[in-house]
Amino acid sequence: MILVNNIYAQEITNLDDFQLIGKKNFLHDHETFDIDGNLNVVIEIPSGTNEKWEVSEDGSKLELEFINGLPRIINYIGYPFSYGFIPKTLSDTKGGGDGDAVDIIVLGQKKIKRGEVIPVKIIGMYLMTEGDKIDNKVITVQIGSKFEKVNSLKILNTSYPGILEIIEIWFNNYKGSTPISNGFVSRRSAKDFIEQAKNYYDKNKSKN
Repeated sequence: MILVNNIYAQEITNLDDFQLIGKKNFLHDHETFDIDGNLNVVIEIPSGTNEKWEVSEDGSKLELEFINGLPRIINYIGYPFSYGFIPKTLSDTKGGGDGDAVDIIVLGQKKIKRGEVIPVKIIGMYLMTEGDKIDNKVITVQIGSKFEKVNSLKILNTSYPGILEIIEIWFNNYKGSTPISNGFVSRRSAKDFIEQAKNYYDKNKSKN
């Protein structure tokens, strides 16, 4: 794909108000890293929105989640960051993961649309447990935004104080029930977590 304004151009088609597809499979046809070593992220939920979208199990579509026949709308302020997943990753169910692609928080000031694939830089990770499953969120900064100069959570906290608190407060309230938070860890730990999920995907891709 061609990179234009730090977004990989891809034809996106809305099947209806609740589903969209791309020319490529969102989970299986995009690389985890680009040629420059940046992490690729598929955007499911643009910042400022409050509809809970997620990739389908086979990766072919992004879908609005329904609960009891109704669209899932976050009963809190909208997402204060863009949110998505890393292609060609799956969290290891044997290691306590939920079996889904690794979740990503994207910090940046540029508008991103649902379904777009963008390069980002890893700066850390927010540790979370939902029920009995690990549900960590890798924290990244958008390439081409003012946040690109941030290389670690420590620099983020110094340059943009309060963002880590916003992330923790939001995740502790967006569902109406409090997940278990285990704080933040370094970029190195985040990269190790991604590598484990990529290895798990590679071992299990024939089953997908």
